[in-house]
Amino acid sequence: MIAVKLLKRQPWRFNVGEQVYVQGWAPDATGLVVEQLRDGLPFPHYLVVDPDGHEWDIAQLRLSSRPIGDQ
Repeated sequence: MIAVKLLKRQPWRFNVGEQVYVQGWAPDATGLVVEQLRDGLPFPHYLVVDPDGHEWDIAQLRLSSRPIGDQ
């Protein structure tokens, strides 16, 4: 129960400027978190920029600080 209370207080796992791996991208590809998105979303989303400069709105559930293996 304590973990749930902490999660509700601080649901954000990643900070602006962090490199992240994204589920569905190449295993060695990373993105850069440029913003935490807050408007009306039921759980944390981030604005992530890929190596080509494209911006993506990605749910925290699809991000990792370590490479994600093939699913």
